[in-house]
Amino acid sequence: MEVLFNMLVVVLVTLSCLCWLPSARTSAYIGKSSNGTLLLNADQVLINGADMVGLLTSLSTEVQQLKRDVVDMSVDIVRAHAGCLQSFAEVRTLGAFDVSTFRLAFDGQVNSLIFAFSSAGTHSTNKCPIDTPGGSSPLYKLEPGVGLTHIGSFFTASEAFGILPFFTDSHTFIIVTSADEVEVYDAPTAPFVGTSVQARQVLTHENSTTFRSSSLLEVFGTTYLFVADLFKSGQSVLYTWLPDAQQFSGAYELVLDDGAVPLECHHFDELLLPGLTDSTHRHLAMVCNSFNGVGVVEMTAADPDVSSPLTLRHLDTLSVSQAQDVVSMVIAGSLYVAVSSFDETFGIGVLFKWDNTTSQFTSHQEFEGAPWRATELEYFSVGDTHYLLVSVKVRPFYNVTLDATHPEFNGDSLLYVWSKYSETFVVAQAIPTHAANDWAFARDGTDMYLAVAQEKENPAPFVCVHNTTSVVYQWSLSPDPTGCAGTLLV
Repeated sequence: MEVLFNMLVVVLVTLSCLCWLPSARTSAYIGKSSNGTLLLNADQVLINGADMVGLLTSLSTEVQQLKRDVVDMSVDIVRAHAGCLQSFAEVRTLGAFDVSTFRLAFDGQVNSLIFAFSSAGTHSTNKCPIDTPGGSSPLYKLEPGVGLTHIGSFFTASEAFGILPFFTDSHTFIIVTSADEVEVYDAPTAPFVGTSVQARQVLTHENSTTFRSSSLLEVFGTTYLFVADLFKSGQSVLYTWLPDAQQFSGAYELVLDDGAVPLECHHFDELLLPGLTDSTHRHLAMVCNSFNGVGVVEMTAADPDVSSPLTLRHLDTLSVSQAQDVVSMVIAGSLYVAVSSFDETFGIGVLFKWDNTTSQFTSHQEFEGAPWRATELEYFSVGDTHYLLVSVKVRPFYNVTLDATHPEFNGDSLLYVWSKYSETFVVAQAIPTHAANDWAFARDGTDMYLAVAQEKENPAPFVCVHNTTSVVYQWSLSPDPTGCAGTLLV
């Protein structure tokens, strides 16, 4: 399609020049065959400029029709791949911040699919007098065709923000991140009671105020645990995995090589930059307060005698107001980075594309959504179709006067589908959610699931603000048109 546009531009420019000639023998007639191919007849004779004007007008009409055809094709492919969400199971959570999916050897089954939710409430704070399955971070095992079975919960003394599996050659661990500390557990192999499970290691850091998330990163043959801090007053840290001791060591603060203030980062995603990433250079897109957006950072192995195991060099900044999350993807051989925004005046995010010529990211698409605020992003693909799910809130609770009917947090989450014709993400569905903080995509055989962690359900002043239901949907690409949870937007 791009080649066809370029050809039309060349023809238009050529003919525009020819229209100034008194007469000319040239390629003057452009028609279209039955299959849409442009035809050029070199035996036609141009008589005067008036005929040329008519030809240019006809060509302009053809170009506009081609543009409309592109839009129609984009809509068709998005509609065909939007799918249908149907509720599979609901779980009561005390203000869920995060949902993750992974597989465990559990209860005699080799590959059990687990859904893990992390929530704000705990067994000790009793914020909401509701019936929950015992703690702040419940785990559920998928029972195909039946639902979810609660297998146990990890208790933390403060708000839990995430559960992360860690697989080694000989063992599986579960890493639970709470506001005050990071706890490392042996992965359960049978149903358990949270109060009877003890962490094998607890990680803290004196300069961190509120841990927000944890991510595992393998760099130059070493596994690191990256722990992000929520506030500017704290510092994100890096722990090193020691295989022989089966534990994490150190608490290295993330500092750029120019001696800047240690980085306070929320999230990161690894990038494979064309021509720059090799065995000695790795790259991250990091959502950090220090960058006022997303920083593109290059990592190299540091001198073993220095205090930090990695050297970080700032390469570029992707400017996004109140950036919240970042996710990278490769589509049709091109590298893209999506960034969500919590600024209700900015829009819900921006998609950047890597330019091989300039070795920089450029803005490729803006996601509109004011006055909504986006939190987490979930990218996934099914076959050759690419999807982006955006978790959305309308506005923060402290900016509004709440009453029992105020839809203060209930912004629809948005499902985008990539259009190969427009080379952009096109919004396909609006999914009703209540303060959606995170989404996770999972497959079990041919079945596909989307799980959402929700923070709030019934906004009423000072009444159980974290009481909500998180939902696991079953997602079908060949849906029955009835009973779908989302609203088709194309």
